[in-house]
Amino acid sequence: MVWWKLISNGATIVDLARQVYTTLNKDKAASAPNSTDVHDVMNRINYLEKNEIRQAELIKRMAEQINALTSKIRTATILAIISSIIAAISIGWQLLNKY
Repeated sequence: MVWWKLISNGATIVDLARQVYTTLNKDKAASAPNSTDVHDVMNRINYLEKNEIRQAELIKRMAEQINALTSKIRTATILAIISSIIAAISIGWQLLNKY
């Protein structure tokens, strides 16, 4: 079930990666002019601050997804251990009743 969630979010991950790539390309184009005009410099600073906020939001979403995935993996591990113990007990019980 955890893998299904990961696969179902694959399109979102790809879209976000494309968005980051596009933003990076725009950043390269935006940083090309070396204007010393105060207005241009302030616009570039505002653009960089907005970009930093977008990147922080992206990292936050990625961290939340990793946290959720980690939690599901822990649950799956615990369930696998419990299942193994129950299977071992069942096999032992069958062997004891057979002889």
